[in-house]
Amino acid sequence: MSATSPPIATPPASAAEDERLVPISRLTRTLRRPELGSLLAAVFVFLMFAITDASSNHLWLKQTGVAAWTQQAAFFGIVAVPVGLLMIGGEFDLSAGVMTGVTAIVMALLVGKWHVNTWIAILITLAFATVIGLINGYIVVMTKLPSFIVTLATFFILRGASTGGVLLLNSGSTQITVTQAHP
Repeated sequence: MSATSPPIATPPASAAEDERLVPISRLTRTLRRPELGSLLAAVFVFLMFAITDASSNHLWLKQTGVAAWTQQAAFFGIVAVPVGLLMIGGEFDLSAGVMTGVTAIVMALLVGKWHVNTWIAILITLAFATVIGLINGYIVVMTKLPSFIVTLATFFILRGASTGGVLLLNSGSTQITVTQAHP
């Protein structure tokens, strides 16, 4: 019986043979970045809107146009960022959209119907939205139900509440005429 040992792996003779030590160009490192695809898509969308701008003065890239679309983007961004963070965490909130409408109705009821100071009404509305969010979170954590189901239930509850709020604002009618809205 001969005692032979398995061959020992010899280290690479130079750093050039080890792929971990090979220098990578700046372009290659940039192209490997995962956010590059999102950036290119955003630039593509921006360019498409700029090219297809059908307004008479091509306002898309002028101060008026930029102010208009950034103002609209802010409204969507305020809702999209938290919902995006939830989706990254593997959860989903179906009540986010209806919550926007309900908080507007709560604010309208407080200021328009019950004549509460505007700043106090803002604080009450923020507290209302926070409590609804805390209730959603508490139910998801304590019952281990999927956030999809809990927020779907919240969606339907808030839709009913918004209909009731509109009825309160409009004296029992869900539809009003222009002359009723602006007497």
